Amino acid sequence: MHSLELPISDPAWMQFVAQRPEATLFHHPAWSHLLAEVYGYVPFVRAFVDDRGALVAALPVMEIRSVLTGRRFVSLPFTDYCPPLVSEGADSHALALALEKEWDGRAVLEIRAPLPRQPHLHPCSRATHHTLAIGTDEKALLASFDKDTRYNIRRGQRNGVTVTLDRSLEGMAAFYRLQVLTRHRLGVPVQPWRFFAHLHRLVIEPGLGFVLLARADGQLLSAAVLLNWNGTLIGKYLASDARRWAMRPNHVLIWEAIRWACQNGYHTLDFGRTDDEDEGLRRFKLGWGAREEPLTYSYLASRPPSPLGERAQRALSYVIRHSPQSVCCAIGELLYAHFG
Repeated sequence: MHSLELPISDPAWMQFVAQRPEATLFHHPAWSHLLAEVYGYVPFVRAFVDDRGALVAALPVMEIRSVLTGRRFVSLPFTDYCPPLVSEGADSHALALALEKEWDGRAVLEIRAPLPRQPHLHPCSRATHHTLAIGTDEKALLASFDKDTRYNIRRGQRNGVTVTLDRSLEGMAAFYRLQVLTRHRLGVPVQPWRFFAHLHRLVIEPGLGFVLLARADGQLLSAAVLLNWNGTLIGKYLASDARRWAMRPNHVLIWEAIRWACQNGYHTLDFGRTDDEDEGLRRFKLGWGAREEPLTYSYLASRPPSPLGERAQRALSYVIRHSPQSVCCAIGELLYAHFG
């Protein structure tokens, strides 16, 4: 394999992505353009060609230059799972060897997928990844959920919860209000509104995603941002009003997302990342019959990565939960670009 760097909008990359059935919206140039425009990252594609010059493997990458975290490369920031794309004529072992060979020994490359271990390519897993296989038979799929999940769907429907699909900026703003509420409750910084405004313009408007809004009695109870392309529907963000959980809006909303996937020929719903310590979220996803796998990232670096200090994370979470929502937003504005 020979390495070369391509612009993120290079036609060769887009053609290669379109030919790979495992590619998702995270590989699409629209997602890279979003991250670059909002956070000032430098996007490119690290591509590998064979002796005939044919593209056989590639991964989208962001160069991050930060006064807090230094210079590093990530494939990709704010992305739960983004495996390198490899053609039938190549394999992940050859790609790992090629990455190891070209590494300059300085800036870290983080790949949000597993790759075969090499002397400087270190695996790290602190989370799980859940996906659900989708067919066309909604009744069979519903019957495959555990009894509590089925009960909660019916309960939400009896409570009058209805779900609408929205692609407007107003719909995104409605989601964002719940997102701020949710992140504040969890003690986690929230990404700035400009991120979601750009997401709307670059992803939602071109038809690569949508917002689902769950309401009852005229009140918004939960909302989600989903990304759709190439057969995979990604549940990227889910937010809700905890005071209305008894209405079971999240169950009705996710069921409607699954029904949309069935009706539009999608084969997979990606539930995304679940941190190891979040056992409640893990059980929730397993209730839908989701397949669970370790979420392993690969780091091309001189040594394996160290986790962020737990004491600092707990302190930050305490500050956010015991401060006005504006503090949650301000911290997100300050920090997200450095820790993507």
